[in-house]
Amino acid sequence: MSYVEKVKRLKEMSQRYYGGNPIATDDEFDNLRRATLELEKSMDKDEIDPLSPTQAVGARIDGGFAKKKHLKKKLSIEDFFSDEELLEWASKHPVGTTYFIEPKFDGASLFATYKEGNLVSLVTRGDGEEGEDITLNAPYIDIPLLIAHKGFVEVGGETVILSEDFRSVNSFRISNGKSAFLNQRNGASGAIRSLENVRNYKLRFIPYSLGENDKDFSTQQEEAQWFSTQGFKDYDAHKFSISGTIEEVIEAFHSIEKDREKYRMLLDGAVIKVSEKHLQEELGETNHHPRYMAARKFQAQEKTATLLGVAVQVGKLGNLTPVAEISPTEIGGVTIRRVTLHNYKEIKRLGLKIGDSVIVVRSGDVIPKITKVFAERRNGSEKDIVEPTSCPNCGCETLDKEQVAIRCTNEECSSKIKGRIAYAAGRKALKMEALGEATIDEMVDVGLVKNLVDLFGLSMSDLLTLKGFKAKKAENVYNAIQSAVGSDMERVLNALDVPQIGQTSSRKIAEAFGERTLDMLSSPISYEELIAVPDIGDEGAKNFVSFMQKHKDFVKELVEIVKPVVEEKVVAGDNLNGKTFVITGTLSRPRGEFKALVEAHGGKVSGSVSKNTSFVLAGEAAGSKAVKAEKLGVLILTEGEFFALIS
Repeated sequence: MSYVEKVKRLKEMSQRYYGGNPIATDDEFDNLRRATLELEKSMDKDEIDPLSPTQAVGARIDGGFAKKKHLKKKLSIEDFFSDEELLEWASKHPVGTTYFIEPKFDGASLFATYKEGNLVSLVTRGDGEEGEDITLNAPYIDIPLLIAHKGFVEVGGETVILSEDFRSVNSFRISNGKSAFLNQRNGASGAIRSLENVRNYKLRFIPYSLGENDKDFSTQQEEAQWFSTQGFKDYDAHKFSISGTIEEVIEAFHSIEKDREKYRMLLDGAVIKVSEKHLQEELGETNHHPRYMAARKFQAQEKTATLLGVAVQVGKLGNLTPVAEISPTEIGGVTIRRVTLHNYKEIKRLGLKIGDSVIVVRSGDVIPKITKVFAERRNGSEKDIVEPTSCPNCGCETLDKEQVAIRCTNEECSSKIKGRIAYAAGRKALKMEALGEATIDEMVDVGLVKNLVDLFGLSMSDLLTLKGFKAKKAENVYNAIQSAVGSDMERVLNALDVPQIGQTSSRKIAEAFGERTLDMLSSPISYEELIAVPDIGDEGAKNFVSFMQKHKDFVKELVEIVKPVVEEKVVAGDNLNGKTFVITGTLSRPRGEFKALVEAHGGKVSGSVSKNTSFVLAGEAAGSKAVKAEKLGVLILTEGEFFALIS
């Protein structure tokens, strides 16, 4: 299975899973996801499909509920599979850091927003940017509709079906002519989005974090204890939750792992968070996960298998990846037949031969890998693994890229064409939401398109020639393609998939050069100009100039069709330049809005009060931060004074 096929299959599995009608087991999904993730580790960043479920947060949105944007993007958690990895992660934090540990529930994430004590919104994770508004289902889920706190707060939590309820839930489904849920996790994911009989699914909401809010906790433990004061139930889930050193929480993790079967809900590990709130803010986050939080997955399982052969997969941008075909091996209830080998350098490192006995490890219910070869068991019948010299997809010559990844050199290889178009149509580029990879694959295979520009020339009659297409589907795909006309300049640039010019670089270039960004004739951008843009490196600048020169006719044609729009960056003012704010207490708006206002006027926001703090914006019940500000002589502002200051 090629990289494109892996990602395509993962998306199908994820889509059906979150719709409550899975086409694969959790283990099968985790195996494929891990294999894809391991493969992506050997690929250049610009080669990776940004819509791969290994990269995206959550699942795509599709169903009977309206979409709703999250107040803030919902991120994933960085996974670790050993104590050593966790200790290495913790070594990046200040000496004396305290951590908080709690179980990692295996259900479906929901985000509940409360205003003046009332539940006003309940939204699924979705793709991290937006989810489905299932607020109408809230009365049928065990979640407080009213809480004591009268301010603004968003509560993130996991919705689960308890093990003790699972049999009766499936009995109800079967009696109503529906298929049984595969497990509690699958059941919760499907049931929260059900349009009927939600009460019969016995869904329970367990809180695990605060999102946007007006609270002012000092530690993660304080936050966790607050939930019980508001009517949220725990179901004995936090009996091993403690706050302590990294060594102490690792010990607590092993207690959780040892007693995992005694919990009333499914677990797949534990979550460790830096406890101090001010330190969480200082550590910040990446585009994918917070730096102050990590997941420790359960212990690995390993078995011995025989390597029967090695298949070759062609990645979306031409990388050839070896995949081990092993004797059927059951680990943790899953029969494993294929294991990723990453690249041919890994084969050499292992000293692997066809016919070898090997150790296959499966860690944390994810994709297995070969960790050891039993060379002493060889009998002389083993065969060397030969690196391919031609692409198995198109037959063209391959290139050994830095002796790590072997790549097909044919720019017209169908795998590359499919990958480029899929990237351009994706969420981070032109957002052609109804255009799936299966459709793109068929378009390329039957010769309808050879590049991105060809997409815009497709007619309804062209689309109706595709397998399974009828009028409505053809119309949806046609409209999705045409919706890209008038896209922001940064999205059009990102759609070109220039090596080392990703989403962030595309935005910075578009902001710096505006309409010149893709002007290939009258005023092309030079290397010297690009290198002066913050965070645009030497290689990225060279790649940009080279790409635009090589493909100037294609870029010109695309620009004429899409007509990119240049958005002007709005700056509210600079009257807070150099000023540092701390925001505390209960305010009339979410803190995120005040933070945005400070930054729009040139200031910055910190999580803790110090002698370097310029102002403290304090609402009701401001707490310890206001007291410290008074001691340090920091000026404390009311909301009214804040708005007067920025105006």
